[in-house]
Amino acid sequence: LGGRVAEALTIIISTSAAEHHCNAPLLARVLRSIGAVDVLRRCRKLVVFDAMPGQGEKEAAAEQGTLASIGQHWVPSANTALAARYEAYKRDVEALLAQGDPLLEGVELLPMQRWGHLVGTVRHALERVSTPFVLLHQHDLLINGENFSSRSVVGILRALARGDANYVLLNRDVNCAGRSTQYFQAAPHSPHLWRSFVRRHAL
Repeated sequence: LGGRVAEALTIIISTSAAEHHCNAPLLARVLRSIGAVDVLRRCRKLVVFDAMPGQGEKEAAAEQGTLASIGQHWVPSANTALAARYEAYKRDVEALLAQGDPLLEGVELLPMQRWGHLVGTVRHALERVSTPFVLLHQHDLLINGENFSSRSVVGILRALARGDANYVLLNRDVNCAGRSTQYFQAAPHSPHLWRSFVRRHAL
């Protein structure tokens, strides 16, 4: 079953330079939590390292509308010390993968040459994906195997394959939280879903 899931699903994790992000042991824990789900262990796991933003890139992205105001908080300001820590972070992750941990099977590191922010890193990874489905996961959130088991993965993939859903959100908030409802707002192909959600929850 794991082999069939691996043929259908690629996992993408985006990481970047930030004071609280350059933590190789934490990223390894996240990857191990994914690998601990049996059917995910053999999937390709693409870890994309965003580049440091160049001079004026953050401001240009905000003006073009490709960087939301809430996302500006996560964009690092270029400085020599942070750049050095980020390079050390990359080397530490490479060293962890070299240890041959079976729970880190299938992990590939994709460094970017230019800053892309979250959208850019996901696009960079998607250019290297050949499976029909992807799982986008954050680099600092652990998978809870009790709530997200192999059975959960297979059930989701079957629902997507049947067309019963366009995407599935693994929610860490209550359903009516702003961060959750923004995903529905970001579905321009089905605006009626958002209107129905608003009516049902009296938002």
